[in-house]
Amino acid sequence: MGNEEVEVSLSGDCSYLNVCLDVIKEGIYNVLGQVPCPRLIAFAGVAELILNRGFDVKILKYDPPNCKAKFFEL
Repeated sequence: MGNEEVEVSLSGDCSYLNVCLDVIKEGIYNVLGQVPCPRLIAFAGVAELILNRGFDVKILKYDPPNCKAKFFEL
């Protein structure tokens, strides 16, 4: 397990905003009880493909489109 982490803040136009609002409306949570942020999950997936490493995301602030999270290297 890696010990690298990066904090990411998002704001402005979000192409996933409707998905985020639907996730909140439907009460969908991950196994840790957090609302998943599709935009941050997509960024983690891109990072995994480019860097050929595994990452996990911990949401620190969920206020679409202004979200903040930490990416952890696995």
